[in-house]
Amino acid sequence: MGMKVVIIGGSIAGLEAAINFSEFCDSVVVFEEHKEIGKPLQCAEGWIHFTGVKPYISGRKVNEVDVIILDRRYNYKTSFSIKINGSVEIINRPEMEKKMAKMAEDRGVQIFTNTKVTLLGLTKQFSDYDLIVDASGYPSQWCREFGGKKPYAPAVQAICEKDANKITTFLHPELDGYFWIFPMADGGSKVGVVSFTKPKAPLRKLLDEMMKTTGLYDDGFEPVSYTGGLIGCYRNSPFVRELNGMKAALVGDAAGIADTFAGEGMTKAVISSRVLAKCAKCGLIDYYEKEYYKVMRGHYFLVSIFAYLRKNFTLLNLLGKSGILGVVNRLAVR
Repeated sequence: MGMKVVIIGGSIAGLEAAINFSEFCDSVVVFEEHKEIGKPLQCAEGWIHFTGVKPYISGRKVNEVDVIILDRRYNYKTSFSIKINGSVEIINRPEMEKKMAKMAEDRGVQIFTNTKVTLLGLTKQFSDYDLIVDASGYPSQWCREFGGKKPYAPAVQAICEKDANKITTFLHPELDGYFWIFPMADGGSKVGVVSFTKPKAPLRKLLDEMMKTTGLYDDGFEPVSYTGGLIGCYRNSPFVRELNGMKAALVGDAAGIADTFAGEGMTKAVISSRVLAKCAKCGLIDYYEKEYYKVMRGHYFLVSIFAYLRKNFTLLNLLGKSGILGVVNRLAVR
């Protein structure tokens, strides 16, 4: 094979790429701009089980999702529950990324932390390499250097000590997104909000208003700290590009493949990196984007149904209370 690969980003997408490329490449190098693998952590750590992809560590399985529909003043309007039977698992993401990093290093991958690099710089420093994998998250390193910045979904979440035993989502008629309560893997919970279009007010303000009106503060969900970030959920195509005679491929959030229903990206990051490595091993890197969507097209179709229903409360409530959404969920995660 004799391939040489350099990867930008030491989070899930980059580490998964490193693990897979190490199986057949002569050299794999990873550059991570932060000081420590697994930090900082900004996501809710919900891993959706679909296409048979499992996390590298055991987590906390969730069996039920409560959906609460609010009115414009954040008062309770109606609700229903969806049985998901463990199809969502809450993982300790920093712990998993550290395990992935060790797996990669045990296979000969070199990982350099606290090192920020550029695509242009890598084409000069690693001119004898065959592929650059952009796993830099959102916005991608490619967009930072060459433009083409894509839309994104901003998210803010409060870390609370009070535990939760299920996922709760709150839908508001003026929010193109949702509020959530997510249990944490080792106890405690995260209460947050995401908007897939520009929100009418700062998310932190919307989150505070929702928590006050719904009584979450009174129920003990007192924030200990806050975090947040940008979710890359709009496709950054093409996934494979040319730069100074080298191939550059985008994976994970850098490719914009988190969906616009749940905003989940961890499993998609793993799948995209595996598909890229498989294509590269067969000498078919240019087919990577096509192959990814061949694997995921059924899932994205069903997710689009959920995203549509999220904005149509009457139909959503009807399907939710009838149990049909539970069936759709089982099809989406298969």
